Amino acid sequence: MAWNVAAVPAKADAIPSIIGIIGGLELIWGIADDSPQPDKDRGYLVGGAGYFDVVQRENGAGEFRVEVQAPFQLWRFKPIVGVFGTSDKAVAGYFGLQHDLNITDNLVLSVNTGPAFYAAGDGKHLGSWAVLRSGLEISYRFDNAMRISGTFHHMSHGKVFSDRNPGEEDAAITLSVPFDALFGK
Repeated sequence: MAWNVAAVPAKADAIPSIIGIIGGLELIWGIADDSPQPDKDRGYLVGGAGYFDVVQRENGAGEFRVEVQAPFQLWRFKPIVGVFGTSDKAVAGYFGLQHDLNITDNLVLSVNTGPAFYAAGDGKHLGSWAVLRSGLEISYRFDNAMRISGTFHHMSHGKVFSDRNPGEEDAAITLSVPFDALFGK
């Protein structure tokens, strides 16, 4: 039993590195290949549900999120802003940048990162209200530009603000609806 408990933090510590490596490769591929960006001028309203603290499961909870992706890019990066809440009354607001790599006409790999502001409520305490949120998304883009995605994110402060830094990972399914489908062109 003690061995199993010791193994969990090692897995969790590797996750930011894995996200960073995959995200770095996605950026290199997308920028070096100058891959097309068909959604670069399309904004999205994103809604999703998932599970908070999916890896360590110290204080797992249901998660619900809403995000807005800007209808423009800053070079090849799309600004994002969002909020999420958990069934344990934790809440967070975040903003950052996202890069899309269109692998095929319908398959999109995205990496995003940015600061988040987190209040634990009755949920998992991360050691600071200021954290970095980074993640990966794999999406299927329909012909009408709507997307359904599987997402995986990590949040922690890297022991910048305190020695307590358990981090957390969340996984979710999201639906992205283009602004033009909601508000017209």
